[in-house]
Amino acid sequence: MSWAVVAIVFGILILVTRAPLLIRPDETLASFDRLINTVLGTDARVRVLGVVYIVIAAACLTLSDSAPSGLRLAIRIIGAACVGAAVWTLLAPETFRAFFDRMLSGLATRPGIVRGLGALAVAIGALFIVLGVRAL
Repeated sequence: MSWAVVAIVFGILILVTRAPLLIRPDETLASFDRLINTVLGTDARVRVLGVVYIVIAAACLTLSDSAPSGLRLAIRIIGAACVGAAVWTLLAPETFRAFFDRMLSGLATRPGIVRGLGALAVAIGALFIVLGVRAL
């Protein structure tokens, strides 16, 4: 699997998960809140998410070597962020959950900021797709 396919899949994942922030920010944040409380309701489940972060980080850091220089840096930054998130979820899962609960409750009162973040995420996802398609 080449880095181009990973970039396309990652871009599609970003678009699918962040585009709703542009259209219905209140409902999207509410669904994110339900997801965090349901799926990540226990420390064990948060630690499983940490293992997922490790797998994503390994894929990003391994495949970044074959990517062009501009995309290589972006993929490495994502991989490093996943390593940090993995360490956080494995060592302090309760603070991880508490942080995201506070963040979502703070953003719920600011739909303009949520839409702006959604637009930025959609642009980044589209950029990943375009770069991946161009490389194929």
